[in-house]
Amino acid sequence: MKAAAFLELRGLESWSHEVWGEAGGEHAASVVAWAFTGVRPAMVGPADDLALAKAYELLTGRSAPALSERGLELVDGRLRRVPGLPPSAVTSAAHESDARSAHVPG
Repeated sequence: MKAAAFLELRGLESWSHEVWGEAGGEHAASVVAWAFTGVRPAMVGPADDLALAKAYELLTGRSAPALSERGLELVDGRLRRVPGLPPSAVTSAAHESDARSAHVPG
């Protein structure tokens, strides 16, 4: 079951929890948001690209768009550069993603 596997992957006990950041629903929302924006969640961890990519793939069965924008893919549980992409395409996408991550609306 995907739900149970997701909770286990994220180190959680349930989909709802009275403590913010310890509910599977909050983690799932943060993972999906990261997948489309490339912005890492601040309060819901683990929030490294590998952990988020694994969680997104487990939830959806698909690769996270945020990875492909940066020239990365998840293969056998590891992140790797997409073969055949020119380095400039990967660098440019990574800078755009970093800029979005650094932006905090005021």
